[in-house]
Amino acid sequence: MKTSRRIQKALYLYIIPLIILFLIIGVCYNQISKNSGFDDLKRESINPPNDWGAQYNMDQAQVVKGITQIMHFSGQASLDTNPKAKYGLSVSYVGDIRKQMEHTFGKIDGLLLQAGMSKKNILHIRFYTVDMQGFLENYDVYSDWIKPAGIKPPQSLLGVEELALPEMLVEIEVTAGK
Repeated sequence: MKTSRRIQKALYLYIIPLIILFLIIGVCYNQISKNSGFDDLKRESINPPNDWGAQYNMDQAQVVKGITQIMHFSGQASLDTNPKAKYGLSVSYVGDIRKQMEHTFGKIDGLLLQAGMSKKNILHIRFYTVDMQGFLENYDVYSDWIKPAGIKPPQSLLGVEELALPEMLVEIEVTAGK
């Protein structure tokens, strides 16, 4: 009889609370899993009247809801490893800003994929260029890249005197979330 009561006591004190805890964890995990997809971000565009940004596939600001993770990119550029180069890196497509932009967007796609994200998860983009006119003339590279995602993330375009390597014409920073 005493053994039976000990088992009963153990059930009430340890096993049943553990079962309840596992159920709670399971419900929380399912809720988090439901909120981690690409399409779960809710965006509210914030733009002034007569917004000039619409023609450039950008909002002036956005309120984004449903984020549980943030991904901050370091500046991405048309760089590839090259053990013979001074810093172990060399610039691809020297002198061709269009190709450098395309190559850099490909790198961004790859990093997003590694994080289980896509372009739909981009929250903000910051462009740095040493050739403002060349960048603006090739802005369609960005527009064509972002358009299929159906979003218009806020962005900044900054003209700078130089980037990390003299052959670099553009560097892109991205913030993404899911």
